[in-house]
Amino acid sequence: MMVKPSSHPQKTPLSGCGSGGLVSIFVLEGHKEPVRKFHLLNSSTSSHLFSWSFDGTVKVWDLDKGQMLQDLECHKGAVLSCDVSSDRRLFVTTSADRTAKVWSSALWEITFLLEGHKDCVRSCRFSWDNMLLATGDDNGEIRLWSMLNGALLKTCSRGTKDSMDSFHGGWVTDLHFSPDNGGTGLYGRIHQVVERGDRRGLADVLHDGSQSEKDPCVS
Repeated sequence: MMVKPSSHPQKTPLSGCGSGGLVSIFVLEGHKEPVRKFHLLNSSTSSHLFSWSFDGTVKVWDLDKGQMLQDLECHKGAVLSCDVSSDRRLFVTTSADRTAKVWSSALWEITFLLEGHKDCVRSCRFSWDNMLLATGDDNGEIRLWSMLNGALLKTCSRGTKDSMDSFHGGWVTDLHFSPDNGGTGLYGRIHQVVERGDRRGLADVLHDGSQSEKDPCVS
């Protein structure tokens, strides 16, 4: 199924077409303020949609029925980004209230409250193995968290010129991990390719060992 949004700011209107030649149109109402973005999850048995809004909520929709499954009051400020782990067990929301929250998809409850950013948390991304989470804010800071216990593993900022410095002087608008978790891509107002030598890979931040592999990083 292909899904395309239309432009109403406080609804989540979607049009979809499948291989059978059927075109379906849904108008998913419920957000009180403009919808920022959405995340589509397709499987062999269901199609779900996460939509997040400036009203601080995330809503989960069943696209097969056009119905709301969950209405989550996530943050006191606008929800700025959302990501879902590859195994669909967890999802994360970030907000203008300077926090990130990791949620259980089974219980629809908070698993970890991640605090410490000093500006709006604008981006987030799970690692491919779902062991790590990266969050980025409007002050150019990136934080790396363990999804085993919610612990902060690393802070990369303009003020700490260390081996994983983000090189950003503005908003961090997107984050990506390489498939082997050896490096991460950090996207902001500008980007550059950096080859880092004699540094630890991101996966090894979980341990106290060291390595000498190079970590490719896009910043």
